[in-house]
Amino acid sequence: MTDIVKNVASNARPQINIKRKKIVKVQEGHTGAWKVAYADFVTAMMAFFMLMWLMNATTEKQKTRGARKMIMAPGGESVIDDEIKKHVVTRLTDEGLILEF
Repeated sequence: MTDIVKNVASNARPQINIKRKKIVKVQEGHTGAWKVAYADFVTAMMAFFMLMWLMNATTEKQKTRGARKMIMAPGGESVIDDEIKKHVVTRLTDEGLILEF
């Protein structure tokens, strides 16, 4: 009998273990892309409110001087040709400084 048991034991196949992994699918639309869009929105809103605050905090003289600096080049010459300057109208209204070309 021992020979039969040895024979059966030597011909026995190794035990096979099957492991199954649970695959978890990421739901679409739950990425972090919204954070970038939100950051852009918050930055734009901050810039807008800073602009509104600065427009309220400056005097009319400062606004006029700032408008002139936008038209002038760093060397002091005008960026706008003399021909075009004849058609430029600058008005200061309740809405702000208006440059019409």
